Amino acid sequence: MHPPLDLHLHDRCKKEIMALHTCHAENPYKKFIGECNDVRRVLDKCLQLEFDDKMEERKTML
Repeated sequence: MHPPLDLHLHDRCKKEIMALHTCHAENPYKKFIGECNDVRRVLDKCLQLEFDDKMEERKTML
């Protein structure tokens, strides 16, 4: 499960978030059978990189 996908919270992943929202809007029923899974995987990778960067930044602050 991913965090809230508000654009102002994720500067790095705005393009991927918009792509997922677009996919869901264009495929209101197919999204339930995996139509948007590839888009979501790309978003998940972006969010993980963003999280890793934030954690690394916090480690350097200690």
